Amino acid sequence: MTVLRSFWHGLRSAYGPQSPYSTTRRPHPATCDSTLPGRQQLIERLGLIPGSHVVEFCTDSGNMMDVWGAQLGSLASLELVEPRSDILPQAYRRSSAHSNVRVVQASIGAYHSPAPADCVYFSYSLSHAPDWVRALDNALAALKPGGTLGIVDFYLPDAQATMTRERHGTISRWFWMQWFEHFDLHVSKAHVPALFALTDHGNIQEGLGVFPGMPALRVPYYVFTGIKPARVRAEVINDLWKKSAQQQ
Repeated sequence: MTVLRSFWHGLRSAYGPQSPYSTTRRPHPATCDSTLPGRQQLIERLGLIPGSHVVEFCTDSGNMMDVWGAQLGSLASLELVEPRSDILPQAYRRSSAHSNVRVVQASIGAYHSPAPADCVYFSYSLSHAPDWVRALDNALAALKPGGTLGIVDFYLPDAQATMTRERHGTISRWFWMQWFEHFDLHVSKAHVPALFALTDHGNIQEGLGVFPGMPALRVPYYVFTGIKPARVRAEVINDLWKKSAQQQ
């Protein structure tokens, strides 16, 4: 463990204030969307048909448009929601070539969809939401019943293998907990169970992917898709609110 701590402090020094993941600057993993794992898997697993109305929460500069590729043109609309005014010009420039793409400045907790969406997804943005319960609640509110909720993000390894998690050792769990906290990522073990509880037909795929700038390390991530039930599970949301308030 002493060796690991020395390794960890060395990484913190190497990835200091100049890193886009530094605590001196509000980090946003989507700024590295071109290198983060699982994005293409998410698009494929959404299973959307032509004419779908789609919303992306916290789009950053709109990098996911590159991942959509030719399928982007078949969508009826893609609404890119981004709260930060400093990054919006890049999103506007990326979207200008696509008549079916609209950029909206709003927080993921305050956004209101003009019409129920067929799909709402988060690409490495749920871990940026301190109030992630509100983010999921609002994402489900934007979805029509039977619509698809999709998420690709980092996750905290579990000590015990379960139906939804792969097992990771103590060192792996310790390292990634330190890493996520250092870079102000709100990665919670509660995310994945909440996703299964809030949706029908939940499906998860886990993996280890290359972390930007650190090819020797593999960061744990997951790709989740679930279907919004006909009745929103208010009791689940209320329970999540209570647990979230207790942790603050």
